[in-house]
Amino acid sequence: MRLGDLAAAARYAAALAATSSRTSAEVRPFAHGLAESLRAHLALQRGDSAEALARLERGRVSGSEGLLETPFGSQAYERFSRAELLRQLGREREALGWYASVAGVSVDQLVYLGPAHLRQAETYESLGQPDEAAEHYRRLVGLWQECDPELRPIVKDAERRLARLPSGGK
Repeated sequence: MRLGDLAAAARYAAALAATSSRTSAEVRPFAHGLAESLRAHLALQRGDSAEALARLERGRVSGSEGLLETPFGSQAYERFSRAELLRQLGREREALGWYASVAGVSVDQLVYLGPAHLRQAETYESLGQPDEAAEHYRRLVGLWQECDPELRPIVKDAERRLARLPSGGK
């Protein structure tokens, strides 16, 4: 999918869905979740955010299956994507909860920690909650203070936005 081969991604989603109906009870929810994730991102490629969100919700794997020990089982990518879709669809308050759910509790979630703080800060700022926005801008700046050069503009922008908040970022 990320390489742009949407036909191949659709075939993989179908194969995963077929696998989910033929596998053990332990593997079934995991295969189903991955198939729905692929289908959600295919819907997003077609510009259908509502279908993408619905598919992510249908593909959600709960912790009761014991899959959360795997990097894919925690569904960090899907949870972050769900937050992005909710924000896109104007459901900011709901999105905030999903951004908070990728709080870096496990290693596979760490990659989403900075972006989640950034999105929470932007969302709180747009909702007129400067103190909450400032908290998340500060957390992003702290996390990425020694970031790769490609990420420096994001940190600089967060610092500027923090300084413009009514509290002056204090």
